[in-house]
Amino acid sequence: MQAANNKEVKLLNAIENNRESKISDLHDYKVFNDIQNYFNDLETFSKNTKRGYERDIKDFFEGFLKKDIRYLTENDLKIDKKLILKFRKWLIDSEEYANSTINRKIRGLKSLYDTLSSYEYDVNLNSFNKIRELPNKTKAHGTLTPEEAFKMAELALETEREQKKIKYYLIQTAIRTSLRISDLLALEWNDFKEKDDLVVITIYEEKTNKETEKPLVRSFHEELLSIKEEGKDKVFNIDRDTITRMMKRLRVKMGFPPERNIVFHSFRNVGINFVLDVTGDVKAAAEQGNHSNINTTYSHYLDRNKNYDNMAGVLMDKELNENVLNDLSKEELLELIDKLSFKSKVELIKLAEGNIK
Repeated sequence: MQAANNKEVKLLNAIENNRESKISDLHDYKVFNDIQNYFNDLETFSKNTKRGYERDIKDFFEGFLKKDIRYLTENDLKIDKKLILKFRKWLIDSEEYANSTINRKIRGLKSLYDTLSSYEYDVNLNSFNKIRELPNKTKAHGTLTPEEAFKMAELALETEREQKKIKYYLIQTAIRTSLRISDLLALEWNDFKEKDDLVVITIYEEKTNKETEKPLVRSFHEELLSIKEEGKDKVFNIDRDTITRMMKRLRVKMGFPPERNIVFHSFRNVGINFVLDVTGDVKAAAEQGNHSNINTTYSHYLDRNKNYDNMAGVLMDKELNENVLNDLSKEELLELIDKLSFKSKVELIKLAEGNIK
């Protein structure tokens, strides 16, 4: 039965590939080629600008309008101010972008349309008139504990109706790599390379336009391969709107109040905070988040650890009753150890290993 289903899937894929091939044979690619000329011109001056604007323009046509950039027609280029404002609202509703990033995406789109106008396309540049930039303010995304994050991944697998495995592994990968959603959705299978006993992801981040490497253990990579689709290069074949709707459902199931501001970006923070908690090394945490400025790590992730009990005014005058441990049974001690934070468990295991040696 399974073999028959596999044959049906392969047959459907072959039919779809043949259909796309026929469409591409009929298409003249004029618009696509001119857009590529625009990208090539940008690359002459800055590869980073080219990469950033290419992502921004694909967000508009492929993410928002659901139109493959390769098959755009001149009619697809028709826009008005209302459409641009809807695009901006779509970016805001995704809950993932800072206002400064959204402003840049609108500027990138305008830059393309300026160029298309110079190529004598019939496009309405007035569409961009009097679109005010969003204020350059930031609203901190809420933080999750590792336990909460992994529970959300399990809930996605157990309760989502469609693409549940893709959603599960998307969250799991976000937790481990601290990659932003735009980079995860751009991830391709050829970005994974074996290195010693690990598998390393190497990509250019959209926000920083810098190359970054993210290591994974082989066992997780092997699990990830279970969602690989024949004939598709992308790892996560899912759209941003689907992810936004999933997050709304997961927040309800987890009982998170709105003031916690839990969004998909919160999964990125889990790995950064985890490295900080386990190692105490701010530099390592900054590397996990690919922060070029270590102050970003301090400002976003250290404030959450403020604990008055750990300040000198309390610690110096606080007495510890160590005798309480002597009265506990082995089972009670093990139960207490199980309730410790992951960082404390790691420290305890290291001490135990040192004594054994």
